[in-house]
Amino acid sequence: MKPDGSLRCWPGYLVPSVALVAVFALAANLIAGRSGFRLDLSPAYAPYCLAVYAGTMLFWSVFFLAFRVVGEDLRLKRREGLNLSLPALTRRVLAPYALGRTALEVLAAIVLFHAATVIHTNLQQRVPAINLAIHDAVFAWMDRGLGLGNDPVAALAGSRLFSASVVARFFDLLYVSWYFVKLPLVAYFLLAADRQMSHAFLFAFLLMWVAHIAIVLTLPSLGPVFVTPEVFAGLNMPAAHSIQATVWTGYRHFLANPMQYRVHMYEGMSAFPSLHVGLVALYALFLSGTRARVRWAAWIYVLLMLIGSCVTGWHYLVDGIAGLGMAAVVSVFSRWLFKGSSERQGA
Repeated sequence: MKPDGSLRCWPGYLVPSVALVAVFALAANLIAGRSGFRLDLSPAYAPYCLAVYAGTMLFWSVFFLAFRVVGEDLRLKRREGLNLSLPALTRRVLAPYALGRTALEVLAAIVLFHAATVIHTNLQQRVPAINLAIHDAVFAWMDRGLGLGNDPVAALAGSRLFSASVVARFFDLLYVSWYFVKLPLVAYFLLAADRQMSHAFLFAFLLMWVAHIAIVLTLPSLGPVFVTPEVFAGLNMPAAHSIQATVWTGYRHFLANPMQYRVHMYEGMSAFPSLHVGLVALYALFLSGTRARVRWAAWIYVLLMLIGSCVTGWHYLVDGIAGLGMAAVVSVFSRWLFKGSSERQGA
């Protein structure tokens, strides 16, 4: 593939992502109507989240482009003995991009991502109004099957290693790090020189949120920490305990007065499947073409996130495994969709 060939791989490359979010919004409205509530299109903290998305994406976009300029300078000096001026280096790095179009891509990605997360948040926090069933007993049973009769989550949380104050605090911070890693990696993929891969990633990223809430509404669950809180009460995890207390309070407020409930961004209870694990696995899958050290680091982060999701009590082990499977299916489908579109365009 030529460096800039994928820029023209599909003139309507945004159509699948826009269509996905549009169908998601339509389905959410139908579900909300049948369940007796309306979608809150401006939940608490939504303007703040949108400002953070835009500011963070702008910062990391500039950072990654500057990093590529420096990297290209070092590469040319080391391999070709060239010493180009800064303007020449910048033009060389930006050559694969149509800057106006790329800026529109990033802007569209921010809008689509914000819309998808607002819809996801609405549905996740109103799960009891849509499906009253709770399947924690089923997932706990599946976990015991994986643990050959033992509860792997309780075993991890109660072990001498993971209950140690320093280790517990490490996983506490690691799990929260997902919120800080998410946007820089999204910016990295959106600015990838391989534009076809970039478009496939955007679609896959959005599809993960849609697939996650579809499964959550079908198989609602709370999570180990809300079913057996005593297992995790003594662990040194202030961040997890604080967030879990907030989420539990919101859940009880919704049950007590669903018609007066105010939706808050990034709250809601759902154990199966783990979106945290699924998204970091998606990042690792889309990093498959990078250097070996980057790939190893990505998959180590996935493994640590899987362990952390259990140790903090947010998820059963089967939740993380399901998140891995969801990421694999979404990645394969998205790559096939955009690869196929490129081949049809070139035919």
